[in-house]
Amino acid sequence: RLRESDRHVVRRALAAIDAHERALLALQKARRDDLVPPVLTDLGYTLWAAGRLGPAGEALQTGRVLLEGQGRRDGRDWAHATAGLGLVEQDTGNLQEAVALQRTALEVFTRVCGPDHPDTAQTLDKLGYALRLSGLAGEAVAMHLRAVRLLERVLGTDDSRVAMALTNLGLAYADAGRGSDAIEAQDRAHRIFR
Repeated sequence: RLRESDRHVVRRALAAIDAHERALLALQKARRDDLVPPVLTDLGYTLWAAGRLGPAGEALQTGRVLLEGQGRRDGRDWAHATAGLGLVEQDTGNLQEAVALQRTALEVFTRVCGPDHPDTAQTLDKLGYALRLSGLAGEAVAMHLRAVRLLERVLGTDDSRVAMALTNLGLAYADAGRGSDAIEAQDRAHRIFR
C-alpha cells in the first residue's frame, strides 16, 4: 500500500504525462510538427522518471527520429533525446549502450551549447553515473568531478543540480574505494539539500 506522499508523487507524474500527451495532440492538430519532437522528449523523461521505461524509450526514440527527419540531428533537442535514451538503456541494464549514448550526447552538447553550459555538465554527470554502473569507477569519478566543477562555476555552489552531482560523485568515490572522499562529497550534497 502506498503512503500518502507516494500517492501524491504518482498523481503528479500521471498529471504531467497527461499534460504532455494533450500538448502533443494540440501541436499535431495545429500542424506544428517542428514542436512535436521536444515535447516527445519531455514526455520521455517524464515517463522515465515514472518508471515506465518502455514507453519512455519509444517517446525518446520517436523524438530523435523526427528531429533527424527535420534535419535537426546533432542539435540541442536531439542531444536531450539521446541523453534520455541513455538513461532508459542504463535502467534496463544495457550499460554499454547507455555509456555510448551519453558520450554522443556529451559531444553534441559540447559542440552546440559549449563546454561551460549546464546541459554539458549534466550530461557529464549522467555519463559518470553510467560509467560507475559499468564498473568504471575511476572514469566515473573524473566525469562527476568535471560536472561538479562546471555546475558550481555556472550555477553557484548551492544549486540542487550541484548537490545531485555531488551525490553521484560520492557514490563513484565509494565504488573507487575512496571512503573519506565519498563522505565529504555526500556531506556537501546534504548541506545544499538542507
